[in-house]
Amino acid sequence: MSQSSLLLSRLQSVLGSTALATVALAGPTFAQDVQDTETDASDVVVVTATKREMDAREIPGSVTALTGGQLSERGARGLGDAIAITPGAVLNTFEPGFTSVTLRGISSGSTGNSIGQEATGYYINDVPLTDPTISILVPDIDNFDVGDITVLRGPQGTLFGSGALGGVVNYRATEPDLTAFSAKVDASVEGLSQSDELGGSLKAMVNAPILQDRLGARLVLISRRDPGFIDNVGVGEQDTNSYDTYGGRLLLTAELNDQARLSYLGLTQWGESGDRSGTEPGAFGDFAHSSAFLEAIDNRVIINSLRLDHDFDLGTFTGIVNRHQKMRTLHTDSTPGFQGIFGPGTPTVTNDQDQDSSGYGLELRFASRSGEAFDYVVGVMHDDTTVTSNGVLSAPNADDSVEAFFESLGEGPGFGALLTREGRVLNTFDLVFEGRETAVFGEGGIQLTDSLSLTLGGRAFWVESESRSTNTGFLNFFAASEVSTSQNGTASEEGFSPKISLSYAPSEDFLVYGLISRGFRFGGPNLFSDEAGFDVPNSFGSDSLVNHEIGVRTDWLDSRLRIDLNLFYIDWTDIQITRFTPSGNQYTDNGSAAVSQGVDLSVRAKLTPSATWSSAVTYLDASLTEAIDDIPAGSVLPGASEWKISNDLAVSLYVLPLAPTLLLSHRYISEAPSILGAPGFTQGDYHVFDARLTLDLGEVDVSLFARNIGDERGVAFALPSFFSPAAQYVERPRTIGITLSRNW
Repeated sequence: MSQSSLLLSRLQSVLGSTALATVALAGPTFAQDVQDTETDASDVVVVTATKREMDAREIPGSVTALTGGQLSERGARGLGDAIAITPGAVLNTFEPGFTSVTLRGISSGSTGNSIGQEATGYYINDVPLTDPTISILVPDIDNFDVGDITVLRGPQGTLFGSGALGGVVNYRATEPDLTAFSAKVDASVEGLSQSDELGGSLKAMVNAPILQDRLGARLVLISRRDPGFIDNVGVGEQDTNSYDTYGGRLLLTAELNDQARLSYLGLTQWGESGDRSGTEPGAFGDFAHSSAFLEAIDNRVIINSLRLDHDFDLGTFTGIVNRHQKMRTLHTDSTPGFQGIFGPGTPTVTNDQDQDSSGYGLELRFASRSGEAFDYVVGVMHDDTTVTSNGVLSAPNADDSVEAFFESLGEGPGFGALLTREGRVLNTFDLVFEGRETAVFGEGGIQLTDSLSLTLGGRAFWVESESRSTNTGFLNFFAASEVSTSQNGTASEEGFSPKISLSYAPSEDFLVYGLISRGFRFGGPNLFSDEAGFDVPNSFGSDSLVNHEIGVRTDWLDSRLRIDLNLFYIDWTDIQITRFTPSGNQYTDNGSAAVSQGVDLSVRAKLTPSATWSSAVTYLDASLTEAIDDIPAGSVLPGASEWKISNDLAVSLYVLPLAPTLLLSHRYISEAPSILGAPGFTQGDYHVFDARLTLDLGEVDVSLFARNIGDERGVAFALPSFFSPAAQYVERPRTIGITLSRNW
């Protein structure tokens, strides 16, 4: 038995026996002695995702907020752990850095990366992580010591602008405590059912006042290895898709005086993948693929942000300036895409890409004091981001292969030298895109009566872009009959995104609201020119949608029963659709319209003082209302699963020795297309069960966990490709591990 298999066996035995014992002791005999672990204070989750501090349950809109404590109790490591329990949100698991979130079925023509801006916005401490075009990567910020994660469903164009078409995922890092020293260390080890290697993590936080009550620092460091579980039969290696994450963040806070506070956030996070994670089940099995070499992917995100908050009699002024950069390098095998061209003896074709998104942002805003009869925020923002992408396709003796190809067509000599460079470079691609957004925004709520309030908001925006792209070599000649083609373009647009909501709250236990809001998304350039007999549009325009929503939030039985219901109807026009040319190049076009409508239901019931059950159910109907070429009306939008269900049972028995707490989780996602109009590429239709048992050993907490207990091979994304075989990306196999946590 391998080392990891032995560890898995032992951990399974320990977890199984301890969990059964805990469940057996969770009966009514001990209920009267158990602490009430959910006090009224814990129910109040204050978030800043609305640009001002608000109780999440008082926001007129669909909001899911998870505090750092809640994330820690779940053992949450990344974005997927928060999305798993968020109604109406689907995580599309792709290669590291390509993973995205679909909110209420709003995505492009694919749930993977596409040419165009993401439909979901991502932010950390008000710094945008969304690119204006060609998503370089979606940073999966490690959840260790995160203050909270807030998911706002539905368009957030008023406060967040472009890229918030379907909603927003907002991280808030924990701020330094200026009064006391504290520290925390987490260490984990884990094994997978489909892997012979072990993974684990080591994470640390140190908070230290530098000048008591005036200056403090908080440093977070992380190192994590997710074991590989995909075999690469082409190179004869197992578990090749391991992924290493490391980095950290530094927060500094200075109380300049009683009214002014200056804060700094510096964040950097690297990710290194040993090989791609796609499986090719039709050819190599459920957890295998084949390539000529290991296809490494490296990601990095760097953020520097400076923020000033100054209190005045009327409210608080906030000024934020930031510098953001994301980088990605890919080393992939494109040989399969050329085998149909060069035939037997096709050389190994390497596709190397270097991509970068760099820019700066500025936001100035003023927010009224909370609790006033007229509550408002007004501000201006500007963001300037440049995206570059450089790709090189190369192969040994590429000139000979090209020459032989044209000779087989009866063409004269010389094409090998004409269409390759240095005898090995088949094709190059270079893109520069510069996107700028400027906006004036505001949102205000007025208390019409003691129970009735009206919120009005709007955002006037101006966006412009410039792009330059060049495609040179054999592939370009093969598609466009020219050695080199270039595209230069400029675009500009201005508009207004309104928002209106009316809410009625006759008591602290009941709120009903109606909401209408609008979202929009950048247009941009296409990367490739026309092909022989096929016209590719030079650019694509922006798209927008309008959300109509009614929601009810209720608390019953002294907040022991909580029932929330949201009904929504989204009208989406001029949709940005991902399409493919005959040669397999990807481009984006506008067309058609769609409707997304559905219901979110969330229930939390305190069954006993020691046990709480939570459930979230989403029904979604998101489809085209107009045909697009050969894609008929009624086609389901990518990632728009009809059903999403999550269930949690939390049991806390603090009066028992070791104060055990047990969390049992279940989630289900129904089938949905990964690609619009490609019925053979689907994702979803699977269940996942997790369990976590935490024991208090005094100075150290020990957590035993099992993820995907049933070892479900759930397909989270499916992809066709010209350059590589069709692939499925699946949920991580059964994972069993242990975490040790120590606080000072």
